[in-house]
Amino acid sequence: MDEKPLILKMEGDLARITLNRPKVHNALSIELSDMLVAAIQTIKRSTDTKFVVIKGAGDTFCAGDDINEMITWGNDEHGNSTQGANGCMRRARIYQDMANSLEDLDKMTICAVDGLAVGGGLEITMACDFVIATERAIWGMPEVDSGITPGWGGTTRMARYIGKRRTKEINIIGAHMPAKRAEEWGLWNRVVTNDRLDEEVEALLEVLRAKNQQTCRQLKYIINRGCETDLYTAQGFEMLSGGLSAAVNGFWQVQDADQGSGIVNFSQKGGLWKKRRTLAKHFWTIEDGKDYRQLCGQAKDEITAIISPPENESTTSESAGFTGRFQELSISVKEIFNRMPEAFVKDAAEGMDVIFQFCISGSGGGDWHCVIKDRNCTVESGVHEAPTTTVKMESGNFIDLMIGKLPPMQAFTTGKLQLEGDIMKASLIEQLFKR
Repeated sequence: MDEKPLILKMEGDLARITLNRPKVHNALSIELSDMLVAAIQTIKRSTDTKFVVIKGAGDTFCAGDDINEMITWGNDEHGNSTQGANGCMRRARIYQDMANSLEDLDKMTICAVDGLAVGGGLEITMACDFVIATERAIWGMPEVDSGITPGWGGTTRMARYIGKRRTKEINIIGAHMPAKRAEEWGLWNRVVTNDRLDEEVEALLEVLRAKNQQTCRQLKYIINRGCETDLYTAQGFEMLSGGLSAAVNGFWQVQDADQGSGIVNFSQKGGLWKKRRTLAKHFWTIEDGKDYRQLCGQAKDEITAIISPPENESTTSESAGFTGRFQELSISVKEIFNRMPEAFVKDAAEGMDVIFQFCISGSGGGDWHCVIKDRNCTVESGVHEAPTTTVKMESGNFIDLMIGKLPPMQAFTTGKLQLEGDIMKASLIEQLFKR
């Protein structure tokens, strides 16, 4: 047989792991343990593998940790004995991670046990889904008589399988127990005659291969997780698994769900995504004692105010607001920007320094920026190199906004009005423009 401490064979949908130190009853040396960790990770990454069988070479499964090596557990990576008890805890964590990874595999795992399965060997079996053993198999946790305690399942997983009282019996007395008792206590699944172990494993594989593998994966997950939590939380796992089962069996469509459009909108930065993020991003966020949502709404209104001149009492007068004028005239985007300075209130601009960039696309569009500084307001065509806030709209939507056909909030939430930069600075100019 191969001299490597562990043999991993990937055969189609099946991975076979053989613990290969038969001369020492397949005891878990540091090298063998590290190889087992690596093998589990290899299997975890495989989408072809659906089943895992773990067995020991020779006439035994695994005699547990190699106690002769434990004195080196306190060594650092340079081989110096500097870690002491911390080194032992680190090694225990490695074994715990290994057992947890084995238990969490989205594959069906089977332990084929012959001969000894004690200490760490028994802990491996408790991390697997199915355990089939021969009549001559022996199990137990003899660590107590070496003055040590189990580190990765001998007191934890065992108590969950057979209860606290029996776990105390197995660990404190340290007896070697017959295979039949493990079956009776629910620790192992089946005990077969000594010559039928491989046959029974293959029979179980045949049954498992006939199953819906997604259903098996879900069942494994919700049972493992459900046993570690309270009843209501566990029922939540069952409920969600029921929904997933319906989805993978063709009943996936929910009328008020996105059907994937949310993800597509995120990728394309579409209107649905922008609307949701705009409404939610700063909802109930507090800044300067105000609701951030209110400030954003205020900023949008004030940006609209920039492009509307002050209203007089009579909307029929020559100085009536722009909205009224636009309804009477065939207004162009350019003319809107030509009239913007008329709305400016110099007395309110003391100390203000704000720049608004307007990027209007489509027919008649272009780039304009409004600079408010030193009690002055200037509007020029072109792109400013450092705007405070940028407004982006399509020309038709922009004109509709100005003549009152498109409400600002609707324009904003539908993505027709896009704001970039520091829109909070817009709240500073409420006093600069009259409605």
